[in-house]
Amino acid sequence: MNFSENNKTIKKLLDTDKKLKGIVDIRLDLVVKQALSECVKESAKETFQNVPLEEINRGSLAVSLKNLRSAGYNNAYDIYHASKYDLSKVNGISSYSASQIKDLVVDMANRILEEASVRIDPDNRTSARTKLVRAVYILKNSREIFSKGQNLYETNHKDIISYSEDAKPATSWLLWTFSSKDRKQKAEEAIDYLSNLLNQGYEEKALSYLEAKEKLYKVKDEECWNDFVLNSATYYALLEEFTKDKVKKVTDDALPVDLVEAIEKTNLNLSKLKCTLRSYQNFGVKYILSQKAVLLGDEMGLGKTVEAIGAMAVLAAQGQSHFMVVCPASVLINWTREIAKHSDLIPIKIHGNDQEALNEWITDGGVAVTTYESISKWALPEGFTFSQLVVDEAHYVKNPQAKRTQSLLKIRKHTDRVLFMTGTPLENRVDEMCFLVRCLNTSVASEIENYKFLNRSKEFREKLAPVYLRRTREAVLKELPEKTEIKEWCQMNMDELKAYSTVTYERNFMQMRQVSWQVGDIEKSTKAKRLLELCEEAKEQQRKILVFSFFLKTIEKIQMLLGDVCYGPITGAMSAEKRQEVVDEFSKAPDGSVLVAQVQAGGVGLNIQAASVVIFCEPQIKPSIENQALSRTYRMGQVRNVLVYRLLADNTVDEAIMDILSVKSELFESFAQESVAGTQSLTLSEETCNKLIDNEIAKLKGEEPKEIIPVFGNENTETQNQGSYV
Repeated sequence: MNFSENNKTIKKLLDTDKKLKGIVDIRLDLVVKQALSECVKESAKETFQNVPLEEINRGSLAVSLKNLRSAGYNNAYDIYHASKYDLSKVNGISSYSASQIKDLVVDMANRILEEASVRIDPDNRTSARTKLVRAVYILKNSREIFSKGQNLYETNHKDIISYSEDAKPATSWLLWTFSSKDRKQKAEEAIDYLSNLLNQGYEEKALSYLEAKEKLYKVKDEECWNDFVLNSATYYALLEEFTKDKVKKVTDDALPVDLVEAIEKTNLNLSKLKCTLRSYQNFGVKYILSQKAVLLGDEMGLGKTVEAIGAMAVLAAQGQSHFMVVCPASVLINWTREIAKHSDLIPIKIHGNDQEALNEWITDGGVAVTTYESISKWALPEGFTFSQLVVDEAHYVKNPQAKRTQSLLKIRKHTDRVLFMTGTPLENRVDEMCFLVRCLNTSVASEIENYKFLNRSKEFREKLAPVYLRRTREAVLKELPEKTEIKEWCQMNMDELKAYSTVTYERNFMQMRQVSWQVGDIEKSTKAKRLLELCEEAKEQQRKILVFSFFLKTIEKIQMLLGDVCYGPITGAMSAEKRQEVVDEFSKAPDGSVLVAQVQAGGVGLNIQAASVVIFCEPQIKPSIENQALSRTYRMGQVRNVLVYRLLADNTVDEAIMDILSVKSELFESFAQESVAGTQSLTLSEETCNKLIDNEIAKLKGEEPKEIIPVFGNENTETQNQGSYV
C-alpha cells in the first residue's frame, strides 16, 4: 500500500474539484446585468444633460430661466443635482417654487431612466460601455466552456467527496493499521475509483476548462470591441435576455391581441439553428410556423432571411427533411451561404435545368435553392410533397399572367407551408397585394376584397393580420445607429454649364441627370471634387465608403478618379458569385476603401455593413431604389452612425427632382407606416419628365420656370423615359 501516492491522488482530485467549482459559481448574468445597468444610467445621464431649462416651464410653472442661468444652472441635469435650499437662494424663486421645480426634475429623471435604452457606440468607448462589451464578450465565448465545466463538476463532485472520505484509511499507515477489514476494503475500492478517474483524464479536462476561462478573462478590451463590431447583432440578441423592455413585434396595432397570444404559444426547437434570434425574429418564426402560409414584409435590414431559415430549422428539428427557396438569381449564392452559416440544414443549388441536383434533393432532402427562371424548366413528380416553400422577393410574382407566377403556383401545390418574403411591396397596387394574399389564403383574400377601398384603414390591416406581418427598423431595432442625411449642393462651373446646356436643349433626360459628371475632364467636375473630399474625410475617420450611381459612365469615371482604393463596380451584368466576391474583398479592405455600384444592382441581396458612409452621385427618381440601396448598410449589424451624402448640382434638374422626391417620399412613408400596398406606383410619368425638361430649358433662357405638380405613372415609365443605364 503506497500511502503517499494515495494521499497525492486524493489531494489532486479535491483541489481540482474546488477549482472547477469556481467556474460553476461564476454568475456571468449578474456581471452583464450590472454592466448593463451602468450603461443605462450613463445613457439616461447623456439624455438628461441635453434637456433644456425650457422644459421646466412646459407645465404650470413660470420660473425665471434667466435667473437660473445666472446662478449657473444651464439644463435640467444641473437642477437635478441641486438641493431645494440651493434653488431657493436663486433670485426670484421662493421655497415653494424651489420644491416644485425639484419635484418636477426628479420625476423627469425617473421617466428618462425608465425609458432609457442602450446603444453601444464604438466611436464613443466610455468605461461603462467597455465594461458591458467585455461582459457580453465573455458571456458569448464562455457558454460552451462553462457548460462543459459545469457538467464535469456535477457528474463527479459528489463521488469525489464521498470516495475521498472513504479512502482516508489508505492515506496513512496509522489509520490503515487501526481500520477494520471492511473499512480497508472500502478504502481500497475508493482509491481504485479515484485513480481510474485521474487515469481517464479528469484532471486534464478540468484544467483545460480552467485555462480557457483564464485566457478568456485576460482578453484585451480592444479585442472585445473588434468582436462587437463584427458580431454586433449577436451582442444585442444576448443583451435582450437581460432587458425588461418588450420589443414591439408589429407596426401599429395591426395584429389583434388574441392572434398574438396564440402565436406566442408556439414552441420552437432551435437546436438546428446556429445563430441567436432577436426577440422580434423569434416572434416572426413563430408567426411563420403557426400561420403556415404568410407574407413576411419586414423592412429591409431586419433579417427576414434568418427568420425563414429559423422556421425551416424548427421544422427540421421535428423530423421534416425537404425545403425549397425560390429567389432572384442575384441572391442565389447569398441564400446558400446564409443557410449553411446559420443552420445545420444542407443547401442544394439548383440553377437552370439541373436535373441531377433536383433528383439529389428529391432523394436526399435538404434545402433546394433555385431561381424563378429555373422552376419553369422542370417539374416535381406527381404526389411528391415537401415541408416548406420560401419565396424571396415575392413581388416578382404579382402578375398572374406571367410565366414565373404560373410556374411558382405549380410548385406551391406540393406543400401546405408557404412563406412569401418582400421588404418592398409598397409600390404595388392593392389589387396586386390581394393577388399575393390569394396565393396564400383564399379566405383572407376574399375578405380583404371588400375592404380594398379602405386600404389605409385599421380594419384592412386587421383583415390582413393572419397572413401579413410587417415590422420597421424604428420599431424593433432601438440600438440602430443614427442615420444622418446631408445634401451636398455643388455650384456648376462654365465647363459643366456648357455640357448641361447642350444635353438639355437636346431634351436628353438621361444626360441631364448626369449633370457635372458628363464633362470631358473629370477633374473639372465639382461633384467629383466633392466626392474626393468626402472620401478623404471618411478615411481620416476610419470609415469605408459606398458610392452609388444609376449610370455606368459615371461609375467608370469614379473608378478612374479613385484608382486603387476603389472596389467593384457592382453592376446589373455581374454574376451573383462575382458580386459576393467583390463585397467580401471590400469587407476585408482597409479604412478609406470605396465600393462603387449601380444603385439598382447594389440594392439587392447584399449586406455591406462594412461601409458607414454612403454617397449618391445623383438623385434617384424612385425612392424605393434609393431606400433599397441604403438598406445595404443601414441594417441590423451596423454599429456606426451612417452618413448619407447626396451630390446635387445647384439650379439644375437635380434640384427639381429633389423637390418632387419630397412629395413622393411622403407617399412612400405613408404606405410604409400603413404596411399595405399603395393605390398607385411611385414612378414619374412621361408627362412630368417632359415638364421637367421644359422648365430646365426655360431657366437656361432666363425665363421663369412653371410650377410642376408631379404625376405618377406605371412601373415601366422610368425605363421608357430613361432608356439605357449608360
